[in-house]
Amino acid sequence: MSEIPFESKIFGIPLPEALQTAKGYSFVNENNDQQKTEKELKDTEVPLIVLRCIEYIEKHGLCEEGIYRLSANQTELKSLRDKFDSGKDVNLEEEHIDINCITGVLKSFLREIPDPLLTNGLRLEFAQAACNN
Repeated sequence: MSEIPFESKIFGIPLPEALQTAKGYSFVNENNDQQKTEKELKDTEVPLIVLRCIEYIEKHGLCEEGIYRLSANQTELKSLRDKFDSGKDVNLEEEHIDINCITGVLKSFLREIPDPLLTNGLRLEFAQAACNN
């Protein structure tokens, strides 16, 4: 797997910094076909940790009950967090980790982003959009 060429911490950092972790990496599907080119990844607006977790969840977890509700084994969760924080591109297919651990890491990442995803500056626009539907 590729090394991330800058500070490795991914949890608890601002979203723009987390987005940089997806720049320049190739994603490979189960047939080892390249799914995204380097150019496509440079244009992505989703952090690498989110892409990896969602890819795995879509492939292995959609038939599981309560995947975002059930808690993960805390030892596995910490180990996976450490792998993402280590600066390496984590291949979840090779890790053989419980789906609840993957969803737990994703929930932790989203929970620890310092700024809200639905920014305060756009709060009125979000409210208006909700009222229009």
